[in-house]
Formats: sequence, C-alpha cells, structure tokens
Amino acid sequence: MEDGSSETDAGTRRASMSRDEILAEANRIVEPFGLTAEFLGDAHSVGVGGDARTYTPVIVLVGPFPGYDVLEKIGSRIWNELNINRVTFETARRESLPEGA
Repeated sequence: MEDGSSETDAGTRRASMSRDEILAEANRIVEPFGLTAEFLGDAHSVGVGGDARTYTPVIVLVGPFPGYDVLEKIGSRIWNELNINRVTFETARRESLPEGA
C-alpha cells in the first residue's frame, strides 16, 4: 500500500469501519464523478472474505449516468477499498418518474 501499511492493516481497518464511515468514504470516492452513495435500505449482500462469509450493506450510486467504464472503476474501487460486497447504480428515483409510470 502507498502509505506503508500492509494489506492486512487495510483489511482490519475495513472490518472495523462503521456504516457512517463506510458511507462517508464511498461518497468521497464517487463525488468527483457527480454521484452520491447511499445504502439500499437495510439490504445486505453475501460475499466471501478468506474462508468466511461476509454480510455487508449494499451501496447504491445515485446521479447522472457516468458511463459503464466509470461505473466499473468506481464499483471496483469501493469493493476493493471498503468492506462492501455489492455496488449498484440507481437508474431512476420513483418520485422522479412521470405520473403513471
């Protein structure tokens, strides 16, 4: 890692982050792309970390569509840097849809 800490240190830090810290860090990552990060309610996703299952909140990216290459980059970065198994992109908010949709 660039700051001299080991990958194990980073994994320990990720595992000890609160939901608020995870969301703040996710927003720091996506803000330059004009997006915001939110949790998908109380939904959790199952993943595998080492030899154990992990249950982490689902991150939803909200904002203008930045392109698939950018979504891939952002999603990978959140997955790699934070304790998150799944990152999604919201295509439309219910309140922003035309009446009757």
